[in-house]
Amino acid sequence: MHFLPIDDGTNEASNGVFGVFFGATSVGKTASSIQSLPKPILILENEMRNIHIQARAVDVPQKAEDGSLNYVAVAYDTFPELIEFIGDIKKKVTKKACGLDYADFKSILIDGVTQLTNNLKSEIADTAAEKRDTKSRNFISDVKVAQEGFGAVADHMLRVTVMLKKLSRDDGKVVIFTTLIDSGVSWDGKAEAYPAFVGKKYGVELPGMCDFIGMVERRFEDILDEDGEKTGRSRVIFPPWVKFEEVPGENFLCKWSGKRPVDKNGNPVERIEGPLMLDRIINNVLTK
Repeated sequence: MHFLPIDDGTNEASNGVFGVFFGATSVGKTASSIQSLPKPILILENEMRNIHIQARAVDVPQKAEDGSLNYVAVAYDTFPELIEFIGDIKKKVTKKACGLDYADFKSILIDGVTQLTNNLKSEIADTAAEKRDTKSRNFISDVKVAQEGFGAVADHMLRVTVMLKKLSRDDGKVVIFTTLIDSGVSWDGKAEAYPAFVGKKYGVELPGMCDFIGMVERRFEDILDEDGEKTGRSRVIFPPWVKFEEVPGENFLCKWSGKRPVDKNGNPVERIEGPLMLDRIINNVLTK
C-alpha cells in the first residue's frame, strides 16, 4: 500500500486524469487528441496505421521547431509484449530508446482500443487453434472464440487498463482511450450508444475507472453566400463535438467527474459538451 499524492496545488502527480472518447471512424478522435493533449504524448498505436498522418492533419510535427518531441509512437506485435511494456514502462521508455524518458511525458494516448480488443481476441483464437487436433481444424474454426475466450479478453483488458490507470493516479499522467462506437438496447428497452469492445464484462467495468467518458460527433457549419445568407449547404469543421451528458431523447454512455463548467456569465452550463479540445476539458475536470 502507499499514500496518494497530496493535493496541495504544487504536486503534478495529483493532476492525473483518465478518460475515454468514442465515436465513428474518421470523426476526429485521434487527431483532436494529438492536437490538444499536454505534450509530449506517448502514443500506443493499435490500428496498424501511420499515426503521423493524423498528426500532420492538425499541424503537429513530431519534432517541434526547438528540437523537442511533441509525441512518440510505439507499436506492439503481441498482447503479452504490450503487457510487458506497460508493466515496465519506466524502464522501457528512456531517452536512449525513444528520445525522452518516461518522466518527460505528460500524456499517454491509447489509440484504437476497439482494435486492441479485436487483436487480443485473434491471439486467443490462434492459441486455441494451435492446441486443437490438426484434423479438426478448418478455416472457420480457427478464428472462432469460445465463450470463455471472450471472458479472457475482458479480463486481460481490465488488467492492462488498471496498469494504465495507475500511471494516471500515481504519476499524474493524462491517459486517454479512443474507441469506435457501438449500439444496442439498454436495460429499459431504449437504444443506447457506447464504446465498441470485444468482451462484454470489460465494457461494463471500464466506466467505473474513468474520470470522464464522451461521445464524439462531427460538427458542421452553414455555408454562406456572398451576401452572408445561408445556402442550405454545410461543411464539416474541426475539432469535432463531444458530449459528456445526456439530454431527453438521447441515450448514450457518458460520464463527467469534475466540477460543472460555468458559462461566460458564471452560471452552470445546461449541458456538459463542447469542442474536443483536451486542454480545456482537462482544465475543467481539475478545477477546484
